[in-house]
Amino acid sequence: MSLIDSDTRISLPVRCPQIAEKYVTRSSPKRIKEAVFKIAKYFRREGNYDFTQFNLEDKEDYQVYLFKREYFNGRTGDEGSEIFGCACFRWRENEEFSARWSMQWVWLHPYFRNQGLLKNVWPEFIEKFGANFFIETPYSRAMLEFLKVHASDEQLALFHTLGWSALFPRKEESYPVDGGQ
Repeated sequence: MSLIDSDTRISLPVRCPQIAEKYVTRSSPKRIKEAVFKIAKYFRREGNYDFTQFNLEDKEDYQVYLFKREYFNGRTGDEGSEIFGCACFRWRENEEFSARWSMQWVWLHPYFRNQGLLKNVWPEFIEKFGANFFIETPYSRAMLEFLKVHASDEQLALFHTLGWSALFPRKEESYPVDGGQ
């Protein structure tokens, strides 16, 4: 049996022709959505989830941020984009809180973790999706620690409103318990 087969257990960055877009939407080309689907499969496998949280035929409104870099192989002349992670945002209307964008999942290839990539793009997410965008569970230990440091006051207030105070203890009285309502 080969070390790498069609259902590979090794998560490799996804290579494709050069991609100019930072965000993938329902109207994006199929080849880019296929790359997101592959990253979503890595996320499913690593988290031991029952299903892949992205589908090429999704009808919901979504925007997927691509963590990518450009590559060039001097020996073969191949060039393009290498996608090594994604962050999927979906519009959510929920009984527990008002309609808003929600980060459904985020995954980075292990070689690209702990390099500040999510931290660096977090202000862009807050600007694009609002300081109160929700971050869906479950959280890895690393994501929980990230959120304790980088979640906005509005996000922390929402977590407390939902009863998640044990996960996000207050550092100071900088945000209202009721979410500012």
